[in-house]
Amino acid sequence: TSMNSFLDSVSLDDILGKEVKKNSYFKFSSSYLTNSVYGGRKDSTEIPYLTPSLEYNHKSGIYASAAFSFLTNKNSRLDVTSIELGYSIDTIVKKLSGAFYVSRSFYNSNSGNVRNDVNWNVGANLQYDAKFVDITAMPFVMLGSNTDFGLSFSIGHSFYFENKNQTNAFTITPNINSIFGNTGFYQSG
Repeated sequence: TSMNSFLDSVSLDDILGKEVKKNSYFKFSSSYLTNSVYGGRKDSTEIPYLTPSLEYNHKSGIYASAAFSFLTNKNSRLDVTSIELGYSIDTIVKKLSGAFYVSRSFYNSNSGNVRNDVNWNVGANLQYDAKFVDITAMPFVMLGSNTDFGLSFSIGHSFYFENKNQTNAFTITPNINSIFGNTGFYQSG
């Protein structure tokens, strides 16, 4: 409560030229990936990840996050650390929202991840609420020893579970995703 008051007192409204009526908040999430496969490329060994992440969202739409991917196989270790900074827009036009981001990943020197040559990601996320499903398009650029351009499309639906006073929430979002792009990271990784 006192922390939220302090965070909400940081005013970016004047800088961004708009009035914002939502609150700042922290979000913790975790995911488990049974095998890291990216863009159709899979290495010979399985790379299962347990990835906890922490995100801070300012009421203006600016956010920062950090994620830590731990290998859960016989080579247990911290394999990837990622940080991200971005700006999200709740409503661009009716039912369309978006975000812009830049992220940096730090891989363990022993990492076998197919994306271990990719250091920086820059991209956008446009999401349309089509009532029963959300349709998302994400153009991005991956920067490493080669530069890759891509476009990801997904269709999904979020199921929200909140307690009575709406202070905590649990969300499950099944989706179908497709990625199109060039393959510079294939030659480097």
